[in-house]
Amino acid sequence: MKNIVAFLLGVITLVTPQLLLAQGAPSNVANVPNADAYIFVREDCSHCQDLKKFIAEGKIEDATYVISYIDIYTSEGKELFEQSTAFFGIERVTPIALVDKELYVGYSKEVLGAALVEHKAKNGRETYSFAAYFESDLTETQAGSGCEEGSLEPCAPEEETLKIPVLGEINPQTASLAFLAIVLGFVDGFNPCAMWVLLTFLVILSQVGDRKKMIQVAGLFIVAEA
Repeated sequence: MKNIVAFLLGVITLVTPQLLLAQGAPSNVANVPNADAYIFVREDCSHCQDLKKFIAEGKIEDATYVISYIDIYTSEGKELFEQSTAFFGIERVTPIALVDKELYVGYSKEVLGAALVEHKAKNGRETYSFAAYFESDLTETQAGSGCEEGSLEPCAPEEETLKIPVLGEINPQTASLAFLAIVLGFVDGFNPCAMWVLLTFLVILSQVGDRKKMIQVAGLFIVAEA
């Protein structure tokens, strides 16, 4: 009886990849090591980096919870990514995660992050092979933003710049705090109307002639301005 069971298991192991291939599933699904979650990522994807940071800070990945990162910039990873997105009929974005027999497209900590935390804490958690995700219909969840819809172009955070007269464009993310304080203080204190009033006052003051009277008028102006 044991020999028969072993034989059937061997047949299933050999036949399943062929059946999946016939249905359009990735041809190299068997090459992906078993894990608790499978995530398609790439190095220049800002959302992938945010996801990895969330996982690291939350200490989600450890000896009891294994995450398989599939880098789509490797030849095998790219083939898996292209065939998987075609099989599921989803956008070619990263990250894409397969967690607890569900499909997550994009990333946000409220959706995909929460799903990973919940899955790790699940009692009697079952580990599925990568191939198992292609054996049945999956629930697709739009988990957040992805890099980048409809293409494999690099995705990185857009740099926000400020355009300052005379100085040109500056990047608040790279500029020093002291420099920003000086620039913003200058911009905030720049008042054309006040400058014209001051210039007119200086012209009038220069016509007074009497030094003592000039000091009195200037002092009155300062008090009034304060």
